[in-house]
Amino acid sequence: MKVFKVIVLGIVIGLLLSDAVEPILMRLSDRNWINDYLQHQGVMGYVFLICATCVFVFIGGPRQVNGLLYGYLFGAFNGLLLAILVSLVAASVNYWIAHYLLGHWLRAHFPRKINQFYQFCQRKPFYKILTLRLFPVGNNVLTNVFCGCIGIRYFSFISASAIGYIPQTLIFSLIGAGIHTLNNQLLYLSLVLFGVSMLFTHYLYRDHMKSKLAFLKDDIVNE
Repeated sequence: MKVFKVIVLGIVIGLLLSDAVEPILMRLSDRNWINDYLQHQGVMGYVFLICATCVFVFIGGPRQVNGLLYGYLFGAFNGLLLAILVSLVAASVNYWIAHYLLGHWLRAHFPRKINQFYQFCQRKPFYKILTLRLFPVGNNVLTNVFCGCIGIRYFSFISASAIGYIPQTLIFSLIGAGIHTLNNQLLYLSLVLFGVSMLFTHYLYRDHMKSKLAFLKDDIVNE
């Protein structure tokens, strides 16, 4: 296990300091530069792009940027799949590092936050993580790290994340594809999906608040 920890930490640090990944990280918002870079670098360019976008999400960059970039480069559907895959890899690395390396330190330094998150996720963890993923705001890295820290089952964590990542990633992938092809219909579709996503998120939030109030009432009655 110690060897595994050292290997994981070494890979993460190596990617963060890599000369091949750093220039891509600095220009993720410049789609024309990325396009030229891929044309000149060939297969290794795509490998470095995937590594760079994984690092970008791993350190807290917004997942929507990846959806926009991959949609622009590879089209709506392929961009959606690649952006979600990258987000899941980054989330998994956050999760396992927290689980194996940072769990004790986090519980010692942030006991109140960890306990609050545990209380939130202990009932129906799949549903709770899915709700967090669907919210348009929130800290993706903290969710990953806290899930690893409190020992949420990995399957529940990664499956809820995969499903929850789809709506926002699809919206931005459509926007990227629409910009690249100058297709206004894709842009309009992304706006419609954004509205549907907001309504669904609002419903989930109201349902969560109702269940929370019901849970508190049960506690009061039992006392």
